[in-house]
Amino acid sequence: MPFDNLTWIFLFLTFGLTFATIFGLQFCPQLIRTIIFGKGINNPAYNALGIFYGISQLRLPRESFPRATLIIFIWFCLIIRTCWQSKMFELMTSDMRKPLPRTLEDLRKMNYTVVVDKLKFGVYEDLLNGRESPNILKFTKTDLFIDLYKRALDGETKSKYAFFTTDISEQAAWKKVFNGSLFTLENEILSKPLAVSSPLNNILQYQLNKLVDHLIPSGILNHLVNYGVWHLHRPIYIEPEDSKRVLSMSDLQFGFVIFLGFMSLPIVVFICELHALYVRRQFRTLLGLYEFVRVIRERLKDYHDKW
Repeated sequence: MPFDNLTWIFLFLTFGLTFATIFGLQFCPQLIRTIIFGKGINNPAYNALGIFYGISQLRLPRESFPRATLIIFIWFCLIIRTCWQSKMFELMTSDMRKPLPRTLEDLRKMNYTVVVDKLKFGVYEDLLNGRESPNILKFTKTDLFIDLYKRALDGETKSKYAFFTTDISEQAAWKKVFNGSLFTLENEILSKPLAVSSPLNNILQYQLNKLVDHLIPSGILNHLVNYGVWHLHRPIYIEPEDSKRVLSMSDLQFGFVIFLGFMSLPIVVFICELHALYVRRQFRTLLGLYEFVRVIRERLKDYHDKW
């Protein structure tokens, strides 16, 4: 799924509180529902569900408070829906098969059999056995690749093979006899020095060394390695592990901050307006009481003057 467990919990809590508030206000007087939802809005729950699905609202409230809360809720749903759709598209278009091994440790965990050349068997055996690697199978026949393919077709073995030789990789690439996976790992198997041979006491040796000194910083070694690995043997692309990572709260916290932060602003303003309205009404009551007392005093004074 696109989100992790904590993000799902926050999403369910957010929308659960939203719909619980909407259904709870249905039991309040009509005046309160008009103040919260707006005048003429009879189905606020369906409107909230439509906003989450991306359905446009044909009728918007004209009052300031419900319009502000509606716009903030639309922003929040837009962020969540965009993250959901983009991550679902990425998951649906990605390779859902089991990932290929990336390291020698992965070969051991996935029960791979390493196939190496007889001439290089000693180097690989020392290196792989030191890392608790899987079984090692050395070969001398040139048609071992075809034999392994036939054994797999006949169902004689269910083993998986990892080839650490360029000869058998080139044989598979040119003869097209194997439809399995040929790949390289991230671990460094063997490093060899790169040298240029020249005659003894060559009169151009100084110029040649000077030229090599200029070529090495220019990237000649990287170019040779890149050409030898990627253009001749063409290992397949191994998808990074982070590409299938689900979205967490650290990715969606901006949406929750917008929803909680901006939603609190109209609520605070609305409470301040209610308090100001209450203060104005109390002030008007005091003014009315003062006016009433003043009128009574004037009438009592007139009555006293007559008598």
